[in-house]
Amino acid sequence: SLATQEWYPPGSVIKPFSATAALEAGVITPDSEFDGSIEDNKWQPEDKNVSVTRINDKAGWPLRLANAMKSSDNIFFAWAALRLGADKLMAYYERVGFNQKVPFDLPVRTSSDMNTGSMMKDQLLADMGYGQGELVITPLQMAAMYTAFANKTGNIMYPLLVQKICRTEGTDYVTLSEKTPAVWIENAVSQSSLETLTPMLKTV
Repeated sequence: SLATQEWYPPGSVIKPFSATAALEAGVITPDSEFDGSIEDNKWQPEDKNVSVTRINDKAGWPLRLANAMKSSDNIFFAWAALRLGADKLMAYYERVGFNQKVPFDLPVRTSSDMNTGSMMKDQLLADMGYGQGELVITPLQMAAMYTAFANKTGNIMYPLLVQKICRTEGTDYVTLSEKTPAVWIENAVSQSSLETLTPMLKTV
């Protein structure tokens, strides 16, 4: 199944999570402004061997989290990832389920944040901030991660294949078994991050 066995780079759908990591570490705030130079939609910081290209310049200026999220600006999220650092970003990705077995009724291929034997470099870290680099994940797991925003609790829920099993008795359905929603990863997104990011996601 494509949903459970195929790996894909998450791409821009990871941005609310990389933003959460940076917000919770205090390396950015909602008012933090990107302070680099962008030419022809490309950012190449002078102090790092990094090059990041954005799709367009619709984010406007000054470049902050809200307009970066709305326009899905790769440069802002690469910049935030570099400010955060590899250790903290990788620790957060692990916290929200990367490299973990997904509890599900069917086997799910385990997501990965880095290839075996790879060395972390600034370019790889920058790319991971906007969902590229060596990040790979199944659609099922990515969808499960978004329950943290959808249920407004910050908790990632266990994905369910079958919620309940019923049988018919005449014209009625009788429930034989039923699974109740349960938390897989608690506090994947903090309440303060939810309050910051949810209105921004509504603009996306």
